[in-house]
Amino acid sequence: NAFNINDADRLARIGIKLEDAAFDWYRDNQGPYATWITFRQKLQQAFPPPERTQNPHLLAEQINQRKQESDESVHDYYYALDKLCREYDPQMSAIDKTIKLVGGLREELKEKILPLNVQTPEQFMIQAKNFESSAKVMAHHRKSDKSSELPEPTYVFESNDYSTIAASQPRQQHHQSYYKQIPQPYYHQHHQQNYRTQQQI
Repeated sequence: NAFNINDADRLARIGIKLEDAAFDWYRDNQGPYATWITFRQKLQQAFPPPERTQNPHLLAEQINQRKQESDESVHDYYYALDKLCREYDPQMSAIDKTIKLVGGLREELKEKILPLNVQTPEQFMIQAKNFESSAKVMAHHRKSDKSSELPEPTYVFESNDYSTIAASQPRQQHHQSYYKQIPQPYYHQHHQQNYRTQQQI
């Protein structure tokens, strides 16, 4: 070109030439870009020229009905609504655009942004993305805590009577419980035989 500025130089300097929403977009979409043409195409996709033939009534209706989807990021919502606002009125004031941005937020985010009384789209973007990031971190921690919980222990006992009694009573009572189940005549007879055997020895 006439000034011998290559693509790398253009891409390095473009940031200081952009303002407002264009600078916000550039900050969030810095590439890398292989060529200047690639960057320009991406910029034009994000900021197409206003369609003068658009019906302003339809555009106003789209703006008023535009709500942030449940799975839509603040970043995507911001640029989608910003595009509609620029098509409707390229000179729309910062406060008017901010009011529309806040109004279309998901309820849980709107409740946090409203008390802050943000005045510009830039303030809106910073605060909304901060709350969005915090919510993601909290959700991640809750998921991690839930996955680390140990399952409740389960116990399996044999079906015979003694094992059930042994599992449910203190250790010192095991022998007493066992002998209580033996018929008394058999217990005395067995005890007497052992006593006679010991005397003979």
